[in-house]
Amino acid sequence: MSPAPPTIVGPGAVPARGLGRWCRSLLLAAALVAVPLSVGAVATVLGTPGAGSATVDNQKLDLGPRSGPAPQFRLPSLTDEAAMVAIADFRGRPVVLNFWATWCLPCRREMPLLAAADRRLGGAVSFVGVNYQDSTDEALALLADTGVTYPSGMDVDGEVGRSYGLYGMPTTVFIAADGRIVGRYLGEMSATTLDRFIVKLVATGVS
Repeated sequence: MSPAPPTIVGPGAVPARGLGRWCRSLLLAAALVAVPLSVGAVATVLGTPGAGSATVDNQKLDLGPRSGPAPQFRLPSLTDEAAMVAIADFRGRPVVLNFWATWCLPCRREMPLLAAADRRLGGAVSFVGVNYQDSTDEALALLADTGVTYPSGMDVDGEVGRSYGLYGMPTTVFIAADGRIVGRYLGEMSATTLDRFIVKLVATGVS
């Protein structure tokens, strides 16, 4: 059995609402070691054993599902009242799944980077957003401000975030073409980090 890929905790993550004191402790610990973590992310993007958890207050924390099938979801589309966004619809192509919210400043900074990558790749990789517990008007305004045109679903009650083990945002989950989770990144990604994730994501995909 292949080892579970790691969750990389980078700089610039904010706690998701309602996730408790230990989540804030985790993100504070990540911030204190943000430089080595962000450097290490380049070398441990996918498939590295023994790097898929974090330790806070001597407790080992599993940062959500890191391997196996991506949890299924079907959410109302943020931009089209008549449409739904379902992860199953993207089976057969690698997926970059990004959890974001308007009250998350790192999300605001990161989303133009994702939008640019989506345009550059021209559909070779599917980008999908999940808007976490926001108002529709504010979320739509942020999409317009950041140039995001790929599908985004509305996770109003946070159920999809919980199924993916969402502890903070932005969180980006990398899903191979066969539906397997092959990597996660908690925090704001640089262009270099995103590109390296995508290269490895495509390399692990199944056409």
